[in-house]
Amino acid sequence: MELKIIEPIGLCTSAYSILDQIKMNMDKYNNIYILGDILHNEFVINYLSNLGIKFVKDLSDIRLNKYTLVILPAHGTSPKIVEKLQKYNYLDLTCPKIKKMHEFILENKDRDIVFIGKKSHAETNAVRDYDNIKIINSAKDIDKLSDLNNPILMCQTTLGADEFNLACTTLKEKYPNIEIKNTLCNIPLDRIENIKQTECDLLIVIGSKTSSNANELCSSKPNSMIIGKIDEIDMNELRKYNTIAIASASSTPLKQVNEIVEYIRKNA
Repeated sequence: MELKIIEPIGLCTSAYSILDQIKMNMDKYNNIYILGDILHNEFVINYLSNLGIKFVKDLSDIRLNKYTLVILPAHGTSPKIVEKLQKYNYLDLTCPKIKKMHEFILENKDRDIVFIGKKSHAETNAVRDYDNIKIINSAKDIDKLSDLNNPILMCQTTLGADEFNLACTTLKEKYPNIEIKNTLCNIPLDRIENIKQTECDLLIVIGSKTSSNANELCSSKPNSMIIGKIDEIDMNELRKYNTIAIASASSTPLKQVNEIVEYIRKNA
């Protein structure tokens, strides 16, 4: 069995920075809470939980005081929640690309912004409370839109490129003067391109099934699977393949990749 590691592998630069900033604040507060999943990766969440960091879904689950730090996750946070936190200690670890998206929305509050994002995804939920946002989950939802004021199209950073391009084409037919703001992240797009150029019998994407990024990478090859833990590996199944390519989501730490790759090599 040949294993091909598709570079780049492991966390993206923004994800590395997020974890570094969390570590720098570990000794400064009695309690640290993360509002939602810091990254869509169970390995990371378990690691931080073991350090004593608490993950919560709502501000009501936090006892806010001067000894508490609230961390806002990579995928962005509703402006209504950020407003409530202004008098408390909080650390905004929104991915820089997503932060620029939020700033752009505020700068263009007199225009309707069509945002295409996966239903219930954290990025989509984070922009939902802006007054000028019109959310659609796919290009098929465009028919539901009407009377848009000088519209702009934006999208979830980890949306599939094909879905975004289809939405662009469809919206241009309905609103020829629409402004297209391509907010796709280049990091997963580059990884997808490298995957497509790699010949293999099976693609394994190391990451979490809850990760939109991991799922997009997985869908770029017809014979593929997502693996997040060693106990998810079926070596009898893997031994059927001569060449296996290994890729990772940009929210997947290198340690998680190495543990899984080492296990496969040892048991091949």
